[in-house]
Amino acid sequence: MKKKGKNSTINLQFYGDTNVDKSGGVGYEAHKTNIDFGSL
Repeated sequence: MKKKGKNSTINLQFYGDTNVDKSGGVGYEAHKTNIDFGSL
């Protein structure tokens, strides 16, 4: 996550926002994959 600061910051912020917006489980899982891809 520290490799791509730009992606990490956007992903982290978006991930948290979606987590609260969605049911929580769905948003968390969906965005969890996004963070993984960004790290790669």
